[in-house]
Amino acid sequence: MATAKSPLRGFNSHQVVEMQYDAPLPAPLQKNVAFHPGFNPHENLKHVVSKYEKLGIEMDEMENVVPQFFQRAIVDHTATKHAYWKQRYYLNKEYWGGDGFPVFLMVGGESPIAPTDVSQEMFYMNTLAIKHKALMVSLEHRYYGTSYPTKDMSVKNLKYLSIAQALKDVEIFHNFLTKENKLQNSKWIAFGGSYPGNLAAWLKQAYPKLFIGSIASSAPIHLKPNFQEYMEIVGKGLFAYGGNECVNSVKSSMSALHTAVVAVINDPSDETLSSTINLCGAIKSKQDAIAFEVNVMAQFQTIAQYNDYSPVKLGDLCDYMTKTAKNETPLTKVAGFLAMISEGACIPSTYRGSKDSIIDSLKNTKFDGESADRQWTYQRCTELGYTQTTTSNNSPFAPLEFVTFESVGIELCKDVFGKEFAFPNVASVDKQLRGLDIQVNNVTFTNGYIDPWHPLGISKDSQIPPGSNDLVIIKDGAHCRDMYAPQDNDTSTIKQAHEKIGKNVALYLS
Repeated sequence: MATAKSPLRGFNSHQVVEMQYDAPLPAPLQKNVAFHPGFNPHENLKHVVSKYEKLGIEMDEMENVVPQFFQRAIVDHTATKHAYWKQRYYLNKEYWGGDGFPVFLMVGGESPIAPTDVSQEMFYMNTLAIKHKALMVSLEHRYYGTSYPTKDMSVKNLKYLSIAQALKDVEIFHNFLTKENKLQNSKWIAFGGSYPGNLAAWLKQAYPKLFIGSIASSAPIHLKPNFQEYMEIVGKGLFAYGGNECVNSVKSSMSALHTAVVAVINDPSDETLSSTINLCGAIKSKQDAIAFEVNVMAQFQTIAQYNDYSPVKLGDLCDYMTKTAKNETPLTKVAGFLAMISEGACIPSTYRGSKDSIIDSLKNTKFDGESADRQWTYQRCTELGYTQTTTSNNSPFAPLEFVTFESVGIELCKDVFGKEFAFPNVASVDKQLRGLDIQVNNVTFTNGYIDPWHPLGISKDSQIPPGSNDLVIIKDGAHCRDMYAPQDNDTSTIKQAHEKIGKNVALYLS
Protein backbone atom coordinates (compact mmCIF):
# COMPACT_ATOMS: atom_id res chain seq x y z
CA MET A 1 0.00 0.00 0.00
CA ALA A 2 1.14 3.56 -0.57
CA THR A 3 2.78 5.17 2.44
CA ALA A 4 3.21 8.91 2.94
CA LYS A 5 6.77 10.20 3.24
CA SER A 6 5.69 13.75 4.04
CA PRO A 7 2.89 15.52 5.95
CA LEU A 8 0.96 15.85 2.68
CA ARG A 9 -2.31 13.95 2.49
CA GLY A 10 -2.63 10.80 0.41
CA PHE A 11 -4.14 10.73 -3.04
CA ASN A 12 -7.90 11.06 -3.29
CA SER A 13 -9.24 10.10 -6.70
CA HIS A 14 -12.14 12.51 -6.12
CA GLN A 15 -10.03 15.35 -4.76
CA VAL A 16 -10.95 18.98 -5.26
CA VAL A 17 -10.25 20.82 -8.48
CA GLU A 18 -7.20 22.67 -7.16
CA MET A 19 -5.15 19.50 -7.07
CA GLN A 20 -5.98 18.76 -10.68
CA TYR A 21 -4.05 21.82 -11.79
CA ASP A 22 -0.83 20.18 -10.62
CA ALA A 23 -1.50 17.06 -12.63
CA PRO A 24 -0.13 16.54 -16.14
CA LEU A 25 -2.55 17.45 -18.90
CA PRO A 26 -3.54 14.75 -21.38
CA ALA A 27 -1.02 14.20 -24.15
CA PRO A 28 -1.42 16.57 -27.10
CA LEU A 29 -3.24 15.23 -30.12
CA GLN A 30 -0.62 14.25 -32.68
CA LYS A 31 -2.76 12.19 -35.02
CA ASN A 32 -6.35 11.29 -35.65
CA VAL A 33 -7.81 9.34 -32.76
CA ALA A 34 -9.03 5.84 -33.45
CA PHE A 35 -12.76 5.56 -33.76
CA HIS A 36 -14.16 4.42 -30.42
CA PRO A 37 -10.95 3.48 -28.61
CA GLY A 38 -11.09 0.72 -26.05
CA PHE A 39 -9.95 0.77 -22.44
CA ASN A 40 -6.32 0.75 -21.34
CA PRO A 41 -6.05 0.28 -17.55
CA HIS A 42 -2.51 1.62 -17.59
CA GLU A 43 -3.67 5.10 -18.64
CA ASN A 44 -5.24 5.64 -15.23
CA LEU A 45 -2.21 4.08 -13.60
CA LYS A 46 0.09 6.74 -15.07
CA HIS A 47 -2.05 9.53 -13.63
CA VAL A 48 -2.21 7.84 -10.23
CA VAL A 49 1.55 7.31 -9.98
CA SER A 50 2.22 10.88 -11.16
CA LYS A 51 -0.01 12.31 -8.45
CA TYR A 52 1.58 10.17 -5.78
CA GLU A 53 5.00 11.42 -6.80
CA LYS A 54 3.85 15.05 -6.57
CA LEU A 55 2.53 14.39 -3.06
CA GLY A 56 5.76 12.79 -1.88
CA ILE A 57 4.17 9.38 -1.62
CA GLU A 58 6.11 6.30 -2.65
CA MET A 59 4.49 3.25 -4.14
CA ASP A 60 5.16 -0.15 -2.68
CA GLU A 61 7.00 -2.06 -5.39
CA MET A 62 6.71 -5.81 -5.50
CA GLU A 63 9.23 -8.18 -6.99
CA ASN A 64 10.54 -7.14 -10.39
CA VAL A 65 9.07 -9.36 -13.06
CA VAL A 66 10.22 -10.04 -16.58
CA PRO A 67 8.17 -11.03 -19.61
CA GLN A 68 7.77 -14.72 -20.25
CA PHE A 69 6.34 -16.45 -23.30
CA PHE A 70 4.10 -19.44 -23.67
CA GLN A 71 5.76 -21.11 -26.64
CA ARG A 72 2.90 -23.40 -27.66
CA ALA A 73 -0.01 -21.01 -28.08
CA ILE A 74 -2.13 -22.21 -30.99
CA VAL A 75 -2.84 -19.96 -33.99
CA ASP A 76 -6.17 -21.55 -34.94
CA HIS A 77 -7.90 -23.71 -32.37
CA THR A 78 -10.34 -25.01 -35.00
CA ALA A 79 -7.64 -26.38 -37.31
CA THR A 80 -6.83 -30.09 -37.44
CA LYS A 81 -3.12 -29.33 -37.80
CA HIS A 82 -1.81 -26.73 -35.39
CA ALA A 83 0.64 -23.91 -35.95
CA TYR A 84 2.13 -22.25 -32.88
CA TRP A 85 3.09 -18.76 -31.67
CA LYS A 86 4.51 -17.13 -28.55
CA GLN A 87 2.07 -15.52 -26.12
CA ARG A 88 3.47 -13.06 -23.58
CA TYR A 89 2.66 -13.28 -19.89
CA TYR A 90 3.91 -11.99 -16.55
CA LEU A 91 4.18 -14.11 -13.42
CA ASN A 92 4.82 -13.00 -9.84
CA LYS A 93 5.45 -15.60 -7.13
CA GLU A 94 6.61 -13.17 -4.45
CA TYR A 95 3.56 -13.57 -2.23
CA TRP A 96 2.45 -16.99 -3.41
CA GLY A 97 1.93 -19.48 -0.60
CA GLY A 98 2.76 -22.48 -2.80
CA ASP A 99 0.83 -25.69 -3.29
CA GLY A 100 -2.89 -25.25 -2.75
CA PHE A 101 -2.85 -21.46 -2.69
CA PRO A 102 -4.85 -19.62 -5.38
CA VAL A 103 -3.99 -18.17 -8.77
CA PHE A 104 -5.26 -14.70 -9.70
CA LEU A 105 -5.27 -14.08 -13.44
CA MET A 106 -5.41 -10.56 -14.88
CA VAL A 107 -7.00 -11.16 -18.27
CA GLY A 108 -5.44 -9.16 -21.08
CA GLY A 109 -7.52 -7.22 -23.58
CA GLU A 110 -7.27 -4.42 -26.12
CA SER A 111 -3.92 -3.05 -24.94
CA PRO A 112 -0.48 -4.44 -24.15
CA ILE A 113 -0.02 -6.02 -20.73
CA ALA A 114 2.60 -4.52 -18.41
CA PRO A 115 4.76 -5.64 -15.45
CA THR A 116 2.66 -3.40 -13.19
CA ASP A 117 -0.25 -5.80 -13.73
CA VAL A 118 1.41 -8.09 -11.21
CA SER A 119 4.32 -6.14 -9.75
CA GLN A 120 2.95 -2.98 -8.16
CA GLU A 121 0.22 -2.68 -5.57
CA MET A 122 -1.93 -0.35 -7.61
CA PHE A 123 -4.49 -2.87 -8.82
CA TYR A 124 -6.97 -4.27 -6.32
CA MET A 125 -6.30 -7.77 -7.63
CA ASN A 126 -2.75 -7.43 -6.33
CA THR A 127 -3.96 -6.20 -2.94
CA LEU A 128 -6.16 -9.28 -2.66
CA ALA A 129 -3.37 -11.52 -3.96
CA ILE A 130 -1.11 -10.46 -1.09
CA LYS A 131 -3.90 -11.15 1.40
CA HIS A 132 -4.65 -14.61 0.01
CA LYS A 133 -1.04 -15.50 -0.89
CA ALA A 134 -2.02 -15.92 -4.52
CA LEU A 135 0.14 -16.44 -7.56
CA MET A 136 -0.32 -13.38 -9.80
CA VAL A 137 -0.48 -13.83 -13.56
CA SER A 138 -1.19 -11.49 -16.47
CA LEU A 139 -1.83 -13.00 -19.93
CA GLU A 140 -1.73 -10.90 -23.08
CA HIS A 141 -4.54 -11.08 -25.61
CA ARG A 142 -3.66 -12.39 -29.06
CA TYR A 143 -2.67 -9.67 -31.58
CA TYR A 144 -1.97 -7.07 -28.85
CA GLY A 145 1.34 -6.00 -27.34
CA THR A 146 3.98 -8.46 -28.48
CA SER A 147 1.69 -11.48 -28.77
CA TYR A 148 1.64 -12.06 -32.51
CA PRO A 149 -0.06 -15.20 -33.89
CA THR A 150 0.71 -14.06 -37.45
CA LYS A 151 3.44 -12.12 -39.21
CA ASP A 152 1.24 -9.06 -39.77
CA MET A 153 -2.31 -7.74 -39.45
CA SER A 154 -3.49 -8.18 -43.01
CA VAL A 155 -7.20 -8.84 -43.34
CA LYS A 156 -6.37 -12.46 -44.20
CA ASN A 157 -4.36 -12.88 -41.01
CA LEU A 158 -6.80 -11.07 -38.75
CA LYS A 159 -9.34 -13.87 -39.23
CA TYR A 160 -7.83 -15.52 -36.15
CA LEU A 161 -8.69 -12.52 -33.98
CA SER A 162 -11.96 -13.56 -32.37
CA ILE A 163 -13.53 -13.95 -28.97
CA ALA A 164 -13.71 -17.73 -29.30
CA GLN A 165 -10.00 -18.00 -30.16
CA ALA A 166 -9.08 -15.69 -27.25
CA LEU A 167 -11.11 -17.72 -24.74
CA LYS A 168 -9.52 -20.94 -25.98
CA ASP A 169 -6.09 -19.31 -25.57
CA VAL A 170 -6.78 -18.87 -21.87
CA GLU A 171 -7.89 -22.49 -21.47
CA ILE A 172 -4.71 -23.78 -23.14
CA PHE A 173 -2.55 -21.40 -21.09
CA HIS A 174 -4.35 -22.47 -17.89
CA ASN A 175 -3.46 -26.09 -18.62
CA PHE A 176 0.15 -25.18 -19.40
CA LEU A 177 0.70 -23.07 -16.28
CA THR A 178 -1.01 -25.63 -14.07
CA LYS A 179 1.37 -28.35 -15.25
CA GLU A 180 4.43 -26.06 -15.28
CA ASN A 181 3.95 -24.83 -11.70
CA LYS A 182 2.12 -27.83 -10.19
CA LEU A 183 -1.10 -25.89 -9.63
CA GLN A 184 -3.46 -28.87 -9.63
CA ASN A 185 -4.62 -28.00 -6.10
CA SER A 186 -4.97 -24.26 -6.71
CA LYS A 187 -8.20 -22.40 -7.33
CA TRP A 188 -8.18 -19.79 -10.10
CA ILE A 189 -10.02 -16.45 -10.14
CA ALA A 190 -10.13 -14.33 -13.31
CA PHE A 191 -10.02 -10.53 -13.08
CA GLY A 192 -10.67 -8.14 -15.93
CA GLY A 193 -11.99 -4.67 -16.70
CA SER A 194 -13.95 -3.50 -19.76
CA TYR A 195 -13.52 -6.00 -22.63
CA PRO A 196 -11.24 -8.15 -20.42
CA GLY A 197 -14.09 -7.99 -17.91
CA ASN A 198 -16.25 -9.58 -20.61
CA LEU A 199 -13.62 -12.27 -21.07
CA ALA A 200 -13.45 -12.90 -17.32
CA ALA A 201 -17.21 -13.51 -17.27
CA TRP A 202 -17.27 -15.48 -20.54
CA LEU A 203 -14.43 -17.70 -19.26
CA LYS A 204 -16.59 -18.66 -16.29
CA GLN A 205 -19.42 -19.48 -18.70
CA ALA A 206 -17.26 -21.42 -21.18
CA TYR A 207 -14.99 -23.21 -18.68
CA PRO A 208 -16.80 -23.24 -15.32
CA LYS A 209 -14.48 -25.87 -13.82
CA LEU A 210 -11.25 -24.00 -14.65
CA PHE A 211 -12.16 -20.87 -12.67
CA ILE A 212 -13.74 -20.88 -9.23
CA GLY A 213 -14.88 -17.28 -9.77
CA SER A 214 -14.47 -14.07 -11.76
CA ILE A 215 -14.46 -10.34 -11.10
CA ALA A 216 -15.88 -8.63 -14.20
CA SER A 217 -15.36 -4.88 -13.85
CA SER A 218 -17.35 -2.53 -16.10
CA ALA A 219 -17.93 -5.38 -18.54
CA PRO A 220 -20.11 -4.46 -21.58
CA ILE A 221 -21.19 -8.05 -22.23
CA HIS A 222 -24.10 -7.10 -24.48
CA LEU A 223 -22.69 -6.71 -27.98
CA LYS A 224 -24.44 -4.05 -30.03
CA PRO A 225 -23.53 -2.40 -33.38
CA ASN A 226 -24.90 1.11 -32.73
CA PHE A 227 -24.00 2.10 -29.19
CA GLN A 228 -25.67 5.51 -29.07
CA GLU A 229 -26.26 5.19 -25.33
CA TYR A 230 -22.58 5.91 -24.70
CA MET A 231 -22.94 9.61 -25.47
CA GLU A 232 -26.24 9.73 -23.57
CA ILE A 233 -24.34 8.73 -20.43
CA VAL A 234 -21.63 11.31 -21.15
CA GLY A 235 -24.47 13.85 -21.15
CA LYS A 236 -25.81 12.50 -17.86
CA GLY A 237 -22.33 12.83 -16.41
CA LEU A 238 -22.26 16.48 -17.42
CA PHE A 239 -25.63 16.93 -15.72
CA ALA A 240 -24.38 15.22 -12.55
CA TYR A 241 -21.47 17.64 -12.24
CA GLY A 242 -22.88 20.81 -13.79
CA GLY A 243 -26.65 20.52 -14.07
CA ASN A 244 -28.71 21.67 -17.02
CA GLU A 245 -26.55 24.74 -17.42
CA CYS A 246 -23.55 22.59 -18.31
CA VAL A 247 -25.55 20.25 -20.56
CA ASN A 248 -27.12 23.14 -22.45
CA SER A 249 -23.80 24.95 -22.78
CA VAL A 250 -22.15 21.89 -24.30
CA LYS A 251 -25.11 21.27 -26.60
CA SER A 252 -25.14 24.84 -27.90
CA SER A 253 -21.39 24.63 -28.48
CA MET A 254 -21.80 21.37 -30.44
CA SER A 255 -24.52 23.02 -32.51
CA ALA A 256 -22.34 26.02 -33.28
CA LEU A 257 -19.43 23.79 -34.17
CA HIS A 258 -21.51 21.65 -36.53
CA THR A 259 -22.93 24.76 -38.20
CA ALA A 260 -19.38 26.00 -38.81
CA VAL A 261 -18.36 22.61 -40.22
CA VAL A 262 -21.29 22.59 -42.64
CA ALA A 263 -20.46 26.15 -43.66
CA VAL A 264 -16.91 25.26 -44.69
CA ILE A 265 -18.09 22.20 -46.63
CA ASN A 266 -20.55 24.37 -48.56
CA ASP A 267 -18.07 27.22 -49.00
CA PRO A 268 -14.36 26.34 -48.68
CA SER A 269 -13.54 30.02 -48.28
CA ASP A 270 -15.60 30.26 -45.07
CA GLU A 271 -13.17 30.81 -42.19
CA THR A 272 -15.59 30.67 -39.26
CA LEU A 273 -14.22 27.33 -38.11
CA SER A 274 -10.54 27.68 -39.03
CA SER A 275 -10.24 31.12 -37.47
CA THR A 276 -11.54 29.79 -34.14
CA ILE A 277 -10.25 26.22 -33.87
CA ASN A 278 -6.73 25.06 -34.68
CA LEU A 279 -7.32 22.45 -37.41
CA CYS A 280 -4.54 20.13 -38.51
CA GLY A 281 -5.76 20.38 -42.07
CA ALA A 282 -8.48 21.95 -44.15
CA ILE A 283 -11.86 20.21 -44.11
CA LYS A 284 -12.39 19.43 -47.79
CA SER A 285 -15.14 16.82 -47.70
CA LYS A 286 -17.93 15.35 -45.66
CA GLN A 287 -15.58 12.53 -44.71
CA ASP A 288 -13.07 15.04 -43.30
CA ALA A 289 -15.97 16.57 -41.38
CA ILE A 290 -16.73 13.14 -39.96
CA ALA A 291 -13.12 12.76 -38.83
CA PHE A 292 -13.13 16.20 -37.23
CA GLU A 293 -16.40 15.78 -35.35
CA VAL A 294 -15.29 12.34 -34.07
CA ASN A 295 -12.03 13.83 -32.81
CA VAL A 296 -13.94 16.57 -30.99
CA MET A 297 -16.36 14.06 -29.49
CA ALA A 298 -13.45 11.88 -28.38
CA GLN A 299 -12.16 14.60 -26.06
CA PHE A 300 -15.43 14.53 -24.12
CA GLN A 301 -15.45 10.73 -24.18
CA THR A 302 -12.00 10.51 -22.62
CA ILE A 303 -12.92 12.81 -19.75
CA ALA A 304 -16.12 10.89 -18.99
CA GLN A 305 -14.64 7.41 -19.33
CA TYR A 306 -11.59 8.18 -17.20
CA ASN A 307 -13.32 10.68 -14.91
CA ASP A 308 -12.09 9.11 -11.66
CA TYR A 309 -8.43 9.63 -12.52
CA SER A 310 -8.34 11.95 -15.53
CA PRO A 311 -6.37 15.17 -14.84
CA VAL A 312 -9.37 17.06 -16.26
CA LYS A 313 -12.67 15.82 -14.91
CA LEU A 314 -16.32 16.35 -15.82
CA GLY A 315 -16.59 18.93 -13.04
CA ASP A 316 -13.63 20.86 -14.48
CA LEU A 317 -15.22 20.75 -17.91
CA CYS A 318 -18.52 22.08 -16.60
CA ASP A 319 -16.78 24.82 -14.61
CA TYR A 320 -15.01 25.93 -17.75
CA MET A 321 -18.14 25.91 -19.91
CA THR A 322 -20.42 27.64 -17.38
CA LYS A 323 -18.05 29.87 -15.41
CA THR A 324 -14.65 30.52 -16.96
CA ALA A 325 -16.04 30.89 -20.49
CA LYS A 326 -19.58 31.83 -19.47
CA ASN A 327 -19.66 35.04 -21.54
CA GLU A 328 -18.00 33.60 -24.65
CA THR A 329 -19.84 32.53 -27.80
CA PRO A 330 -20.72 28.83 -28.05
CA LEU A 331 -18.10 28.22 -30.74
CA THR A 332 -15.43 30.06 -28.76
CA LYS A 333 -16.27 27.97 -25.69
CA VAL A 334 -15.62 24.67 -27.43
CA ALA A 335 -12.52 26.14 -29.10
CA GLY A 336 -11.14 27.12 -25.71
CA PHE A 337 -11.94 23.72 -24.26
CA LEU A 338 -10.18 21.94 -27.13
CA ALA A 339 -7.14 24.19 -26.80
CA MET A 340 -6.99 23.49 -23.07
CA ILE A 341 -7.42 19.72 -23.30
CA SER A 342 -4.94 19.34 -26.17
CA GLU A 343 -2.39 21.86 -24.90
CA GLY A 344 -2.90 23.94 -28.02
CA ALA A 345 -2.23 21.10 -30.46
CA CYS A 346 -4.23 21.09 -33.67
CA ILE A 347 -7.37 18.99 -33.98
CA PRO A 348 -7.06 16.26 -36.66
CA SER A 349 -9.55 16.51 -39.48
CA THR A 350 -8.41 14.10 -42.19
CA TYR A 351 -10.36 10.97 -43.08
CA ARG A 352 -8.05 9.54 -45.75
CA GLY A 353 -5.19 10.46 -48.06
CA SER A 354 -2.22 10.81 -45.68
CA LYS A 355 -0.33 8.42 -43.41
CA ASP A 356 -1.84 10.08 -40.33
CA SER A 357 -5.42 10.09 -41.59
CA ILE A 358 -7.92 7.83 -39.86
CA ILE A 359 -8.36 5.34 -42.69
CA ASP A 360 -4.70 5.22 -43.69
CA SER A 361 -3.50 4.74 -40.11
CA LEU A 362 -6.04 1.97 -39.55
CA LYS A 363 -4.81 0.25 -42.71
CA ASN A 364 -1.32 -0.11 -41.24
CA THR A 365 -0.79 -3.87 -40.99
CA LYS A 366 2.56 -3.85 -39.15
CA PHE A 367 2.90 -4.88 -35.50
CA ASP A 368 4.86 -2.45 -33.32
CA GLY A 369 4.29 -3.79 -29.81
CA GLU A 370 2.13 -0.87 -28.70
CA SER A 371 -0.59 0.22 -31.12
CA ALA A 372 -4.00 -1.38 -30.83
CA ASP A 373 -6.21 0.69 -33.12
CA ARG A 374 -6.39 -1.67 -36.10
CA GLN A 375 -6.90 -4.76 -33.96
CA TRP A 376 -9.63 -3.18 -31.85
CA THR A 377 -11.38 -1.76 -34.90
CA TYR A 378 -11.35 -5.21 -36.50
CA GLN A 379 -12.92 -6.73 -33.40
CA ARG A 380 -15.58 -4.05 -33.41
CA CYS A 381 -16.31 -4.45 -37.10
CA THR A 382 -16.66 -8.23 -36.85
CA GLU A 383 -18.00 -9.22 -33.43
CA LEU A 384 -18.20 -6.47 -30.82
CA GLY A 385 -19.99 -3.52 -32.45
CA TYR A 386 -19.67 -0.75 -29.83
CA THR A 387 -20.00 2.04 -32.41
CA GLN A 388 -20.36 5.19 -30.35
CA THR A 389 -22.55 7.66 -32.22
CA THR A 390 -24.44 10.90 -31.65
CA THR A 391 -27.70 9.65 -33.13
CA SER A 392 -29.66 9.84 -29.87
CA ASN A 393 -31.69 12.98 -29.27
CA ASN A 394 -31.21 12.37 -25.55
CA SER A 395 -27.61 13.50 -25.77
CA PRO A 396 -26.14 17.04 -25.88
CA PHE A 397 -23.89 15.75 -28.68
CA ALA A 398 -26.80 15.13 -31.06
CA PRO A 399 -25.91 18.30 -33.04
CA LEU A 400 -22.76 16.52 -34.31
CA GLU A 401 -24.80 15.08 -37.16
CA PHE A 402 -21.88 13.55 -39.05
CA VAL A 403 -21.19 10.97 -36.32
CA THR A 404 -23.77 8.44 -37.45
CA PHE A 405 -23.78 4.66 -37.42
CA GLU A 406 -23.68 4.69 -41.21
CA SER A 407 -20.59 6.92 -41.34
CA VAL A 408 -18.44 5.87 -38.35
CA GLY A 409 -19.72 2.31 -38.26
CA ILE A 410 -20.66 0.70 -41.57
CA GLU A 411 -18.66 2.88 -43.98
CA LEU A 412 -15.59 3.01 -41.75
CA CYS A 413 -15.44 -0.79 -41.45
CA LYS A 414 -15.84 -1.20 -45.19
CA ASP A 415 -13.19 1.42 -45.94
CA VAL A 416 -10.65 -0.23 -43.64
CA PHE A 417 -11.29 -3.95 -44.11
CA GLY A 418 -13.63 -4.46 -47.06
CA LYS A 419 -17.33 -4.47 -47.86
CA GLU A 420 -18.01 -7.73 -46.02
CA PHE A 421 -16.85 -6.35 -42.66
CA ALA A 422 -19.84 -4.25 -41.64
CA PHE A 423 -20.67 -6.01 -38.35
CA PRO A 424 -21.55 -9.40 -39.86
CA ASN A 425 -21.30 -11.44 -36.67
CA VAL A 426 -22.30 -9.12 -33.83
CA ALA A 427 -25.84 -10.43 -33.41
CA SER A 428 -24.89 -14.11 -33.72
CA VAL A 429 -21.91 -13.84 -31.33
CA ASP A 430 -24.03 -11.93 -28.80
CA LYS A 431 -26.65 -14.67 -29.02
CA GLN A 432 -24.03 -17.38 -28.65
CA LEU A 433 -22.54 -15.69 -25.57
CA ARG A 434 -26.08 -14.98 -24.27
CA GLY A 435 -25.62 -11.22 -23.92
CA LEU A 436 -27.11 -9.97 -20.67
CA ASP A 437 -28.62 -13.42 -20.10
CA ILE A 438 -25.19 -14.90 -19.46
CA GLN A 439 -25.26 -18.20 -17.52
CA VAL A 440 -22.59 -18.21 -14.86
CA ASN A 441 -21.95 -18.76 -11.18
CA ASN A 442 -19.54 -17.00 -8.83
CA VAL A 443 -19.16 -13.89 -10.96
CA THR A 444 -19.07 -10.43 -9.40
CA PHE A 445 -20.08 -7.76 -11.89
CA THR A 446 -19.20 -4.14 -11.14
CA ASN A 447 -20.40 -0.94 -12.80
CA GLY A 448 -20.36 2.79 -12.26
CA TYR A 449 -23.21 5.07 -13.25
CA ILE A 450 -20.82 7.74 -14.57
CA ASP A 451 -19.28 5.11 -16.85
CA PRO A 452 -20.58 5.51 -20.43
CA TRP A 453 -20.19 1.75 -20.96
CA HIS A 454 -22.58 0.65 -18.23
CA PRO A 455 -25.74 0.41 -20.39
CA LEU A 456 -24.24 -2.69 -22.05
CA GLY A 457 -23.40 -4.41 -18.77
CA ILE A 458 -25.07 -5.91 -15.73
CA SER A 459 -26.01 -2.67 -13.99
CA LYS A 460 -29.33 -3.41 -12.25
CA ASP A 461 -30.25 -5.99 -9.64
CA SER A 462 -32.90 -7.37 -11.98
CA GLN A 463 -30.15 -8.23 -14.48
CA ILE A 464 -28.03 -10.32 -12.10
CA PRO A 465 -27.84 -13.85 -13.55
CA PRO A 466 -29.48 -16.56 -11.44
CA GLY A 467 -27.11 -18.38 -9.12
CA SER A 468 -24.28 -17.28 -6.88
CA ASN A 469 -23.56 -14.02 -8.70
CA ASP A 470 -23.36 -10.48 -7.42
CA LEU A 471 -23.49 -6.88 -8.61
CA VAL A 472 -21.48 -3.99 -7.19
CA ILE A 473 -22.66 -0.52 -8.18
CA ILE A 474 -20.46 2.54 -7.71
CA LYS A 475 -22.89 5.39 -8.25
CA ASP A 476 -20.20 8.04 -8.70
CA GLY A 477 -17.73 5.72 -10.41
CA ALA A 478 -16.44 5.86 -13.97
CA HIS A 479 -14.99 3.04 -16.05
CA CYS A 480 -13.31 0.23 -14.08
CA ARG A 481 -12.87 2.35 -10.95
CA ASP A 482 -12.90 -0.70 -8.67
CA MET A 483 -9.85 -2.21 -10.39
CA TYR A 484 -7.51 0.14 -8.53
CA ALA A 485 -6.22 -0.49 -5.02
CA PRO A 486 -7.93 1.10 -1.97
CA GLN A 487 -6.63 4.42 -0.66
CA ASP A 488 -7.38 6.19 2.62
CA ASN A 489 -9.34 8.98 0.96
CA ASP A 490 -11.55 6.81 -1.22
CA THR A 491 -15.21 7.76 -1.27
CA SER A 492 -17.63 5.66 0.74
CA THR A 493 -18.99 4.06 -2.44
CA ILE A 494 -15.51 2.92 -3.48
CA LYS A 495 -14.80 1.56 0.00
CA GLN A 496 -18.09 -0.35 -0.01
CA ALA A 497 -17.35 -1.72 -3.47
CA HIS A 498 -13.92 -2.98 -2.48
CA GLU A 499 -15.28 -4.50 0.70
CA LYS A 500 -17.93 -6.41 -1.23
CA ILE A 501 -15.49 -7.60 -3.89
CA GLY A 502 -13.03 -8.70 -1.20
CA LYS A 503 -15.72 -10.67 0.63
CA ASN A 504 -16.79 -12.36 -2.60
CA VAL A 505 -13.23 -13.36 -3.47
CA ALA A 506 -12.84 -14.86 0.00
CA LEU A 507 -16.15 -16.66 -0.46
CA TYR A 508 -15.11 -18.12 -3.80
CA LEU A 509 -11.89 -19.44 -2.26
CA SER A 510 -13.57 -20.92 0.82
